Amino acid sequence: MRRRLLILILFALALRLAAVFAIREYERPNVWESGVIARSLVEGRGFAFDWRAMLGPAVEPDRASAWWPPLYPLFLAACHVIAPGAPYLAANLAQAVLSALVPLFLFVIGRRLFGAREGWIAALLAAAHPPLLGFSALIQTAILEIFCTTLAILLFVIAGGWAAAAHRAPSRGAEHDRLGERGAGSPAFAALGGIATALAALTRPPALALLAIAPLAWRLGGHTLRRTALLSLAALLGAAALIAPWTARNHHVRGEWVLISANGGWNLFLGNNPAGTADRADVGRAVPRELRERLLTMNEVEADRALRALALEYIRGNPARAASLVLARARNLLWFNPEFGSSSGYSSALARWTRPVYMLTWALLVVVAVTGMAATRPIWRRLILLYGAIAANAAVILATFFVNRYRAPIEPILILFAAAAIARWTRPVGRDGKEPTET
Repeated sequence: MRRRLLILILFALALRLAAVFAIREYERPNVWESGVIARSLVEGRGFAFDWRAMLGPAVEPDRASAWWPPLYPLFLAACHVIAPGAPYLAANLAQAVLSALVPLFLFVIGRRLFGAREGWIAALLAAAHPPLLGFSALIQTAILEIFCTTLAILLFVIAGGWAAAAHRAPSRGAEHDRLGERGAGSPAFAALGGIATALAALTRPPALALLAIAPLAWRLGGHTLRRTALLSLAALLGAAALIAPWTARNHHVRGEWVLISANGGWNLFLGNNPAGTADRADVGRAVPRELRERLLTMNEVEADRALRALALEYIRGNPARAASLVLARARNLLWFNPEFGSSSGYSSALARWTRPVYMLTWALLVVVAVTGMAATRPIWRRLILLYGAIAANAAVILATFFVNRYRAPIEPILILFAAAAIARWTRPVGRDGKEPTET
């Protein structure tokens, strides 16, 4: 089995490297905040970024910032140091390696939650899934989000001690939720899952929701309240070990407590203002001149609070309009926004086939995944971690604004459900009409 997995990982890596050199976004990267901060780090000015540069001339470009999550800028800065002549190519190559490990993660998750057949199918689908290849070739946070989120789910599943009994078909019923098929639970793996969740959150903060979803999954999956509390504490401590130092640093440089980043109010405002749209609003329309002048007098934390207050005021005063924006974002979440492919590698010379390939792949994945969700209803309790991760990601998008890459962490989870459906459709049946047990 190890040899087959190694071959699969190498196959996945080869496809991702091919995508990197076909799309070649490293020649014209679209990095904005992460790139500016990375250059500041490399040039010795620290983690500095002036958010007001989006509104007008930067006022304090060398001021230590809490505006942006730190992991991806640090990743890009490391690439600048390691390969100063081609930092973004180095980033793409590193992302390809990380992405090639995702099929392995899905194999283990699928095998434990559903069965061996489902695990292999999920791994094969992930190895060749076109969006995962494309994300590897783009200079953006998507692959780090996918890698860290999927790793966190894997570690939380192991911490829960679940293992599909004899790797039988998930359609066989509720016997798959028997306590005998679940180990005692591992606080060590729960702590590692907390660390992986922290890495995901330091890339994009909504990933923190996993720390609330995992305890629910452990409890519904059969653990006692005491064991669930122990696993939850271990996960929180693991996450705190990474996040607390960054939060303390933010307080030191800004004088206020900022857990990870100070752009949540901005994101909420962009999707909920008089000129708001389902996608990222045009800053020129979303921020009128009077508001722009006010914001330019504020630091990033003050502006974050002000914009959050304006967004909430708009939602309370315009509930019908706010609801229509949520519905529009839901439509884009299920499909694509009109600007898909306009600002990254998908808008290159290859856009004529990358965009339709992604659209077709997404449509097929959603349909088959929904079928898999229906097929795995008898074991829904142990799948709360998967459903919760989808719901948390979608909730943030619906509340703020939609960009296609924001749903990237959902795609590996949908692959797991799709694998469950395909395994059911293709499972061999013996002469007695029963499914043979897999080993």
